[in-house]
Amino acid sequence: MKQYLNQTTKVCSGCNSQNELDARFCTRCGRQIYEQKVLSGLKSIKSNKTLYSILIISGAINVILWFIIDAEDKTLFTHYFSEIKALLWITLHGRLIIGITLLFIGTIVIIINKPVLFLISKSVLFISGFLNIIIDFLAVPALKEYDIIIGLDIILNDLSNLWLIIGFLQIILFSFLVLKKE
Repeated sequence: MKQYLNQTTKVCSGCNSQNELDARFCTRCGRQIYEQKVLSGLKSIKSNKTLYSILIISGAINVILWFIIDAEDKTLFTHYFSEIKALLWITLHGRLIIGITLLFIGTIVIIINKPVLFLISKSVLFISGFLNIIIDFLAVPALKEYDIIIGLDIILNDLSNLWLIIGFLQIILFSFLVLKKE
């Protein structure tokens, strides 16, 4: 900001010509000259809305797919096991919780637009992607508590591999948002 205040001229974003500091329009091409602070603020708002939209969409996908894919597993396990232990409960309900969390955080950060929330949102997107990937693998130790042994091959061949894809997509989106120049 100090650098901008010490400048004696403004540079036109259209033709790169020098203009007086108090100029509102470029003397060469006539384009309106905006202050740098306003432009960077607009870019920041746009990139924040992109992230928040991604959070809300990811959350909605998690919740919807949980009802389509994982709710059947939940019904099956609660039918055969009278007591659901913690690890199995996390395996059965984890993605629903992830989805609701993403929806909640995405909505909150839209309402309260603060830079710290932007950083938290990026972290939440990464963590949710990571959890979507590992939750299926928690089924191995969760079912072992009931003396049921399953191999990783069963998990990898399961229809819910869609969760692995979603998890990787969330991590890729996180990487894109982190590496993207503001």
